[in-house]
Amino acid sequence: MRKLYYTWTNSENLHTALFEEGTQPINSQLVTEPYLQKPILVDGVVVEGITPEEIQLNAILQAKENETMLYKKRQIDGVNAYAEISAEFRLAKLSGILSEEQHGAIESVLIPVRNEVLAGQWISALNILESIGTSIGSELYDRLHSQITNYISENY
Repeated sequence: MRKLYYTWTNSENLHTALFEEGTQPINSQLVTEPYLQKPILVDGVVVEGITPEEIQLNAILQAKENETMLYKKRQIDGVNAYAEISAEFRLAKLSGILSEEQHGAIESVLIPVRNEVLAGQWISALNILESIGTSIGSELYDRLHSQITNYISENY
């Protein structure tokens, strides 16, 4: 399996390259997680690695990247979840289970919940849904409450 290494010579700056384990040059250092530690060269000699400040900055940047990815996942999940419920509402309207007025009223009341789910803010969506209560009907409320609660318990 190939791994990424920093490599250097006496006359060159740092470079990265992939090598099979055991075949990397002598002047090399494995690029490892969680911090991509770079050697610091003085006249081609490694004098130190990453500083404590760089470690702290890298940790902050990695935490931000991780949280950003979680938000993006929650947003995508929100789009998918709301698409399903919207399709269900539309089919209920088309089949006569819901009238045009009922459909519009439910959609209107759920706009703040929808906006939070689409933004990946599932906990806020749950709080808003709970403040709306069963004005959308107890069966629909219970189902949405359960769906959002389950999502939160599985993804937060």
